Amino acid sequence: MVVLTREELVAAVAEAVDHALNGHPRQLLTESEAAELLSISRRTLQRWAARGIGPPALALPSATPDAPPIIRYRRADLDKWAARHRRT
Repeated sequence: MVVLTREELVAAVAEAVDHALNGHPRQLLTESEAAELLSISRRTLQRWAARGIGPPALALPSATPDAPPIIRYRRADLDKWAARHRRT
């Protein structure tokens, strides 16, 4: 039997979902990675998500029932969202 920490389980689930959605790994980004890619703070990204004006996100179930969902962003969705909101 293999015993995983919560962090290892979360990473494994995120990797599996990413692989299922995209056919290859590491296209799902954390909130911090997505915010860095967009050159904004993580808190701004969270506020935009709460207001429904940010890029689309995935809410993955956490390893424990009482914990909040794990938020991930697909790189392709971030690129599309940024292109639509680009000022010229």
